[in-house]
Order: sequence, then structure tokens, then C-alpha cells
Amino acid sequence: MQQIVLFKDEKKNNNIDLGLGLTLEFVGGQGKQAKKIILYRQGVNVSTLDPSDKVAKRLFVVEVIEMGAGKSDLATALAISRQTIHNWMEIKKHFGREGLIQGYNVGMSRSRRKQRELHQEELSCGNKSEQVAKIRAQERQEREAKQQEQEARQQKIDFGFSKVGSNPAEPIEPEVQPFRILSQFTDRIVQFQSRG
Repeated sequence: MQQIVLFKDEKKNNNIDLGLGLTLEFVGGQGKQAKKIILYRQGVNVSTLDPSDKVAKRLFVVEVIEMGAGKSDLATALAISRQTIHNWMEIKKHFGREGLIQGYNVGMSRSRRKQRELHQEELSCGNKSEQVAKIRAQERQEREAKQQEQEARQQKIDFGFSKVGSNPAEPIEPEVQPFRILSQFTDRIVQFQSRG
């Protein structure tokens, strides 16, 4: 008699767990050699990627990060740097998807791959990472200028106990110092209690 297996172990060597129920399956190889990468969420196919399509890869990475995957885990799985993922997220933040895609018109062709090939020559000049770095530097300068302006507006309060209109270094006589009267009063109470 043969024992029946209740639950089959369906772990595959080509699957990488990204946490939060997200799993990548590499078809036809591992990492950069894969012919296709499939993203699963809770075991359900969510997205498929052809790793040779660079623009699709950028969009795929941003989508997976927005679903909650960690940058380091995804970078290791796809054999790209964590900094690259961070740059792509910043590009999307400042330029939207068109910053990642480099702009195309679906009216010209319904094929995304063909659309990307058509607009490859029209790519904007310059490094997007450098543009994002300039934007960050400008925002930082604006924040610092605003902070300096607020500090300049705040009044400088001097808590030194000096006479009004006198030199701040000139001390006040002990008889007129704040709380001196209270101190004298408590001294008298202590003297009275010690007598009794």
C-alpha cells in the first residue's frame, strides 16, 4: 500500500520570496538569464516581465516596490543595485511614469514594444538621476533659506537679570533681585521654627 501525499511541496528553485506575499518566479534561467519573470501575490499571477525590455523592467520594479517589496530583496533577485531602484523611484516621484517610459503615443501603435522602439531616438538628453539630484539640492536650499528666515524673525529673548536700559553685564543689587523677597521670607520662617 502506498501513502498518499496530502500537500505537495511546490517549492521551486526559481522562486524568490520578497515578503508580504510577493514572490518572483524566474522562467528559463535565474536573474539576468531569465526569459520571463512572473510576479505572484498570495499565489496569484499579478504581472509578467520580459527582462530584455528595459523600460518594462523599470515599470515592473517600481510597481513591485509600491506593492511593499523591499528594495534590497528585489535588487538581489533581479541582479541590479539598490541605488538604481531608488533612482527609478525618485524619477517616478518627480517625472511620473513618462519619466520612466520616455513618453509614447498609443495612437501610433498598440504594441508597447513597438512604441518603445519607435521613441528610442527621442529620449530626452541628460541623466535623470542628475536631474533628480539637482531638484533635491534646490529643495534643500529652499528649506534652509526658509529656516534661516524663520530664525531671523524670532525675537532674541535675554533672560539675564539686569536693569532695564542698563549694561547686561551689570548685576542687580541683591535686594531687588526677583524671588529675593521670597527667599528672605523663607529664611525668617526657618529661623522662627528653629527657635521653637
